[in-house]
Amino acid sequence: GMAKIREAQASLERANTDMGANRTYIDQAVAQMSLGQGYLQEAQGYVTEANTRMGNNASYLQSANGELKAGSSKVEEAIVNIRLVSSRLQISQGGLRYEEWGRRELAQVEAELRAYGGLPQSVRYPRD
Repeated sequence: GMAKIREAQASLERANTDMGANRTYIDQAVAQMSLGQGYLQEAQGYVTEANTRMGNNASYLQSANGELKAGSSKVEEAIVNIRLVSSRLQISQGGLRYEEWGRRELAQVEAELRAYGGLPQSVRYPRD
């Protein structure tokens, strides 16, 4: 009974730790997406300016291409982090299922103890 309870507690602690780590990865993914969005907006600005200034077209298009590549790279990083979060959340959900199982086991042990009239008492016999 107690071993199962300790196992369930350890599993719950691991799930809580994983959830904290997930928050970090989610925050990183959001930051990378925002950064990627900034690069893409900047690239759009270069493209617009390139269209209005034909003389500098090549230079602006090169800059826009560089910004698009940087933006694409950040978005790819964000996707990798989101996939990592997704797999960690699946692990955490597994931990929560294990905790539920532990709680059911504990309730069963408690019910059995009540049915037997509580914890067994040890008897001390005098030594002669």
